[in-house]
Amino acid sequence: MNASIISESPLRKKMTEMDEREKIEHVINEWSRPFMKSEGGDLSIERVSGTVVYVRLHGVCAGCAAAAITLQYMVEEPLQSFVNPDIRVISI
Repeated sequence: MNASIISESPLRKKMTEMDEREKIEHVINEWSRPFMKSEGGDLSIERVSGTVVYVRLHGVCAGCAAAAITLQYMVEEPLQSFVNPDIRVISI
């Protein structure tokens, strides 16, 4: 992701007063979920434990061969950029 786009992002400015769980939910709702829904899928946050976010894929995303790539580039990387660089996302 382009660091200058992220640092100037309205999404980042909006998140300054949220706790980490709220930030995670906000990034997924604003960044990841719209893309996944446009492809016929979705995801839910099942649990957050420290810097590990456990998610469940739904719809076509649940059985997609590219699910790992989607999780990395459309969920994990935005969370690392906007919330915490140590976040890891695991599909359950």
